[in-house]
Amino acid sequence: MKYVTRKGGATVTILVPWDCGNNCPFCVNKKDYLHMENFSLDKILESVKTMDEITPECDFVISGGEPFSDLNGLGKLIDAIPSTHRIFINTTIPVSTTEECEALYKFVLSKKDKITEINVSRHIVPYVIECEDSVLKHLIDLGIHIRVNCVLFDDFTKDEIFHFFDRMSKYVNKIQLRANYTNCTPENLYDLEDDKIFCFLRENLGDYESLGEYRMRCGYAFKYKDLKIEYHKTLPYSTIKENGADILYDIIVRQTGLITSDWNEYGVPLDVEAYRNVEFEEYK
Repeated sequence: MKYVTRKGGATVTILVPWDCGNNCPFCVNKKDYLHMENFSLDKILESVKTMDEITPECDFVISGGEPFSDLNGLGKLIDAIPSTHRIFINTTIPVSTTEECEALYKFVLSKKDKITEINVSRHIVPYVIECEDSVLKHLIDLGIHIRVNCVLFDDFTKDEIFHFFDRMSKYVNKIQLRANYTNCTPENLYDLEDDKIFCFLRENLGDYESLGEYRMRCGYAFKYKDLKIEYHKTLPYSTIKENGADILYDIIVRQTGLITSDWNEYGVPLDVEAYRNVEFEEYK
């Protein structure tokens, strides 16, 4: 097996071994949590150590599940990742009481030097149980970088979008709108003229800049008031086969500790020994 990845290494996403309380229609991981008997934080920590040994400067993303549902377990994960890595956390921020908010603030302050960014799910349709928006502003005031992620379907209206922008602009400075990945194919990934979301943003927000067009994802940045609006498109898989090699963009540490080469049914167990000899290229 021959592996190729970008300089620094493929992004390693960790799926925490505890569930969340939501049922988002676009969640690709929810079904994994129906059978949790083989989930193991200890096995995940072993896999984190392995990935650090191979690519000591790769990015780690902690996802789930809901990372912040178990602060003790999340703390162990963050502590296990050396400071040579950037750490991103995907979350809904599951707090509702004053006590839960205070525990959250205390926790993130204790890990502030290691958390690169917290990506918070917020949507036009409230798929998730949402904390008060002011919690996001408080985290920013504590020095935590926050990005709001919003999966956008084609049935949105102009009023809904701008209401969402205006609402979020009071608390955060960055939103990433994400296309429904299940509709993205190699044939339409870079097709902007037939992309309803992109055309809406260009028509209503004007100038934009490319954030890069890669083999399996692309992105574009717009401005609205003081908000940076990113539009992100990605294929449902991230492994690209070229010239006899598997080009890896995402490696997944599953809830059991198993390391796989891609998301869900697209991933197979990573040949760890072959990955130790991975070839690096520019991100393209």
